[in-house]
Amino acid sequence: MAIDYVFSITREYLFKLIAENFQLIDQFLVLKQNRQFIIEVFSDSARISKQLENDISSGDNFSFSSFNDYWKSIVISIGNDSFRQFIDNAIRKKVYDKLKGISKDTYKSIVISIFKEMAAYHNKIIESNFAAPWFGLKSLTNSNDVPQTFLSYAYFDKGISLGLYLYFQINGGFLYVNWMWSGTNPSPITKQQLNDELGKSNQFLFLRTLNSELDYYGNSHIRQWCSWEIGNYYTKNSSQKYYLNFYGKMSKNDLLSTFSIFRYVKDGIING
Repeated sequence: MAIDYVFSITREYLFKLIAENFQLIDQFLVLKQNRQFIIEVFSDSARISKQLENDISSGDNFSFSSFNDYWKSIVISIGNDSFRQFIDNAIRKKVYDKLKGISKDTYKSIVISIFKEMAAYHNKIIESNFAAPWFGLKSLTNSNDVPQTFLSYAYFDKGISLGLYLYFQINGGFLYVNWMWSGTNPSPITKQQLNDELGKSNQFLFLRTLNSELDYYGNSHIRQWCSWEIGNYYTKNSSQKYYLNFYGKMSKNDLLSTFSIFRYVKDGIING
């Protein structure tokens, strides 16, 4: 896939990247009979994300009836039956019940709910179909000497982190994503393992999402585990720190005050 370096990385882009480059992670798939199923889920996710991300900054309000029409237009575009049923049931329960209790809700608040349910489904299929560790990950890049970037993220965002891993691989870099090495749940990994990988990393990338920050308005509410990774890396390398925002409203966060905005990767190196 040819990379245009002047663009904004979005959920749509990353999910499409997974669907179109799935052959790069085929060898790590345990339930290989589900290959096409997973590709369809990420293709559908890219399509939904495009529609949502185009309007995420909208300040419009939704009434129950207006959201009902809007949601139907999204659901009908989902081709994978299991994914469609999961996300439709979840949104009808969470968003519909919420809208019934009030007169209107903001578009952004509703979009957050949809992205959260999408992330939950991605986690479910990744945990069911892949098994760690993914030995040989780094050898799939151009060279074992490629620059390593440490990804700090919430375990709820495995779909986005998988897309980012592929993005780095395609662009000559290696992104260390610890669920690929130590399992899909955080418990098996030790601080010593993380400490070692932080020491090997040339760059640090914090994935800023509603899952990695505990308060919609940001401030200093980064999850404790991510905060530890940020502080640990800073003791080893006070530069080459970046964040990628999928958070929504950009508000001040003291922990990220010395970070640069991630823009793209070229020859394995993040450019801010």
